[in-house]
Amino acid sequence: MKLNISLVLETDKEKNALVVVSGLNKLISAGSPILEKYKDGGTKVLLEKSITETNWSDALLTCLTLAQSFGRSWTVSGHVEEELILIGNEFSVVGIKWAQISLIS
Repeated sequence: MKLNISLVLETDKEKNALVVVSGLNKLISAGSPILEKYKDGGTKVLLEKSITETNWSDALLTCLTLAQSFGRSWTVSGHVEEELILIGNEFSVVGIKWAQISLIS
């Protein structure tokens, strides 16, 4: 299974965005980022993280644990028997303005 992670960063400079992503990757070990300018200012970052869990319940716990490693006060969305979507805007990594983590069975 894979986690899809979308971020909006405060910076619009690629060099600074890569520093923020590097700090995040120290916590979650995601893949290489795809960066693009965000329409309302800042940088949009797309990351994918493979997880080894094949059981849905274990995958949900892994996703929640990963989310809590860099943020808090996540909003839970989706039909959790088939998908989990987490949206947050309070982070321990400086420079992240908004994030969404998606897990789909």
